[in-house]
Amino acid sequence: MLRTLYRVMIISRAKSAAYQTLAMLSDRELADIGYSRASFVDAYIANIVAELDANDAIAASPVNANLVGAV
Repeated sequence: MLRTLYRVMIISRAKSAAYQTLAMLSDRELADIGYSRASFVDAYIANIVAELDANDAIAASPVNANLVGAV
């Protein structure tokens, strides 16, 4: 439950930061980095969600420190 709450807080803060960044960028600057005004926030949030999913996958598989490198 706390992990879900933490995840929601991270995603909502990232979305807010993406909108603030979007307000500071011109259309030309967005085009230079390969985004439009419509796709910037969605792409940023998708990147954050992918990072969180990757970190959850790593944390979900416990590794015994004594067996690292044994296989």
